[in-house]
Amino acid sequence: MSSKFSGRLIFFGICCALIFTPLAAGSVRLWFIAPVVLLSGLLTWLWLCGACFRPDEKLKRTALDKPVIVFALVILASFVLSIYKQESFMSLLRLAGFAGFYYLAVNNVDDTREGYLVNLVICVAMLLSLTGLLQYFGFLPHSKWSPKGLLAATYVNHNHFAGYLELAIPLTLGIFFERQKKGAITKVFLMLALVVMLLAFIFAQSRGAWMSLAISLSLMSVFLIKRGCIRREGVVVLSTFLFLGLFLVALNSSVISNRLGMAKAQDVEDLSWQTRQKIWLGSIEMIKDRPWTGTGIGTFAYGFPRFRPAGLMWKANFAHNDYLELSVEAGIFALIVLLWIFFTLFRQGFIQRGTRPIILGLTSGIFSLALHGAMDFNFHIPANMLLTVMFAALIMRQQQRVPGELND
Repeated sequence: MSSKFSGRLIFFGICCALIFTPLAAGSVRLWFIAPVVLLSGLLTWLWLCGACFRPDEKLKRTALDKPVIVFALVILASFVLSIYKQESFMSLLRLAGFAGFYYLAVNNVDDTREGYLVNLVICVAMLLSLTGLLQYFGFLPHSKWSPKGLLAATYVNHNHFAGYLELAIPLTLGIFFERQKKGAITKVFLMLALVVMLLAFIFAQSRGAWMSLAISLSLMSVFLIKRGCIRREGVVVLSTFLFLGLFLVALNSSVISNRLGMAKAQDVEDLSWQTRQKIWLGSIEMIKDRPWTGTGIGTFAYGFPRFRPAGLMWKANFAHNDYLELSVEAGIFALIVLLWIFFTLFRQGFIQRGTRPIILGLTSGIFSLALHGAMDFNFHIPANMLLTVMFAALIMRQQQRVPGELND
């Protein structure tokens, strides 16, 4: 099999995964994530076999390699010491699948394919947002939403759909500013995509997503202006975009105030702040019990009942804090390594490689989801995790670029 054909096949597989995972309810069910993990394994095997027959084709190194290897070793140790090895094994396979997609993208995505990938993500996010809006206003059925009255599109939960848009919105802004020299049709399409995504994001009514994206976009704006990435018309577009967001919040003020004030949180079957705090307290007790080894990756739901705080009425399958849950399952050292990964990624994206608006958009999206991770479990949603991994790969592959080279 030729290198060109295998590269195309691998890229096609990556695109299929990016389309399938969000459409399949975020791929939270086993029968949805299983084919994605299998696809990752097959594509990785194809790539490695091809590399064996082409000695000149070497594995591209990135700044994330060392922390990723250390993280993998820590996760393997947590699997060995797991309280429930079957569940830990399934979680281990999922993480291996994501790692496979990361290295497949780093080694097989060039500048042209990068453009195709980001266009695909924008189109999928726009389609999901449009579908969600049609469902929200009664034009399409949405029986699987939880809570029922909050926009979730093809996802089950509104917080996780909002998490997907946290990744897509900064990317779309970055693409808009990077392609300022393109024609009017491109600009109009990107503006339309932003408006549709913003509408869906507002009506998803995720408090954590609102706060996280607001902080992330503010940081992105500072870097865009500081690096001279925004022209005069770009400032107008960014101001209009932010004004539209504020206008939509004001227009929907009764719903927004209720979400922020928690007046109707229990009525819509959503987790209250007090409920999350109780889950976090129980999680901290779990960490104290096994601070270094953890209970085993993927075993939070099995270890939590013994530490369940009095008065907690919810069944806690997740800690609703990705960092606490990682510490519970894999130990405190795993959290330290994860912070190392984030530090390396954000240093590359914001400081060392952040001269292109698209890179700032990719990095800002991950930064927003990382902030949101302190209040939810978006990194446990396969569709969102896969997109995060793809964003990280696109950021880190910039090490292979020729300085000053731009992708139109």
